[in-house]
Amino acid sequence: EIDDRVEDLVRQVHEANALRRVPVQLLEGRGDTPYEAALDMVRTLSEKPWETRDNTQYKNFSFPRSRLLGAIEQATATVVEQSGSPSEVPGERILEQLSRLRWRADRPRRGSWWNSLRDSVRPETFVGALFIALLSVLLGEIDWLLTALVAALALIALAVVGLMTRAAPPLLWLRGASRWLATTSSLAASSTGYPSDGWSWFSPSGSWRVIRARAAAVAVRVAEAGAGNEHTEHARQFHLELRVQALLEDLRYAYRPHALDWRRSKRTVPPVVFLPRATQDNGGILLINAINNVRSRRSEVDPLLLLASLPASEIMRHTPPLPPERSGTGGAASSGARARYERWVNALSLGQSPVAAATLAWVLRLPLSTEKLTHEHAHAQLVTYRVRRTWAWWVMSRASIALVVVGSLLGAFLWAGHWRDAYCHGPLTDRNTDAIWIGEGGDRECVGVATAPEVRFARGNGLELSGAGKGVTFDRIERA
Repeated sequence: EIDDRVEDLVRQVHEANALRRVPVQLLEGRGDTPYEAALDMVRTLSEKPWETRDNTQYKNFSFPRSRLLGAIEQATATVVEQSGSPSEVPGERILEQLSRLRWRADRPRRGSWWNSLRDSVRPETFVGALFIALLSVLLGEIDWLLTALVAALALIALAVVGLMTRAAPPLLWLRGASRWLATTSSLAASSTGYPSDGWSWFSPSGSWRVIRARAAAVAVRVAEAGAGNEHTEHARQFHLELRVQALLEDLRYAYRPHALDWRRSKRTVPPVVFLPRATQDNGGILLINAINNVRSRRSEVDPLLLLASLPASEIMRHTPPLPPERSGTGGAASSGARARYERWVNALSLGQSPVAAATLAWVLRLPLSTEKLTHEHAHAQLVTYRVRRTWAWWVMSRASIALVVVGSLLGAFLWAGHWRDAYCHGPLTDRNTDAIWIGEGGDRECVGVATAPEVRFARGNGLELSGAGKGVTFDRIERA
């Protein structure tokens, strides 16, 4: 009953945060073994949509590193099924299967021309912003009909390039997921012949060798994880922790500062994962251990927050008893939840050291006594507040960017028309101010000094010379 009460608390917190623009995910371990259940939960976080995807602070999360590992897993499963022996799977056959999959989990969905066109000119992307800026310049330089033709051809070219990149990744070694696979130190021991310094922006062949070698090494370990031999336990731990590392790296990238889209200023709350009951059998404790191991080994801070309830009968692996509460003059304040959190933060760096390898440094344990659950907090109600969107969301939102772009295009069009009416040669850029238009309507004429080849005073003048100069017009003389 007490364990059920703790589980209800976790579910209460999940329900309270579901409508607050906080990205949340409720996990339930599914699998025949703890390893399969933990792996299923990691895949759920990277493949299934988060609950607040339609009302979040910023756009949905993307998990390219996790998808790359998913492609390796899918290729490995196909080759193992064909060979019938998980213990003897050649890496070359898996790489061939990966090539057939285009290094993507599942075959990519057929993209439509409309989707490619729409994605290519999104103003919040670099290509879309560059396209609109060039379009505004051309609109002031040349006729609008020719500008529309150039824009249509550019849109078609962008759509074709978009469809080609969906069908085949010609620049695979430049992608963030491939770069992570080729440079992460977690795979250095598995591919000693191809170190991370073999990857380079300017060496496609060398980078490809590193990526292929490391993908083959990962695939072999994934096959060993399902082989059931003496290497299975270590292979499963390697596979699960690599999956967790890819997940955490994707989330770190989603919250990285100094990005062009200001994503760190827009996302002010962390993604929260809820485990109503974490046990050895359902893979919850195995997942917590994997997250702790990856964080301690990498010593990198990621935004993921996991709230789990641990039944009293469960004993977490490598978890010592809780330290006794320190007595002090602060009374309740020194032993409350805030004080416990501050002590945990202060001991975090020391807890990751090899001397303290028997502790879970990244796990903050909050014991709840029977008295607290049955009396103090038995009828407590959670009070939550909706997370507001920040000023960065309004400044860099699609609506504001579209408004700025439309305003810029309209302003450029009107400004170019003003200069064309004022000067004989008045494009938006490189206008000639030495010759201006004088008069109105049919009496308008160009007056000034022709200091540019585009300025001609006798344009269309059909007045001819007489005598030997018969047939030679003023317009022809000026063009000569």
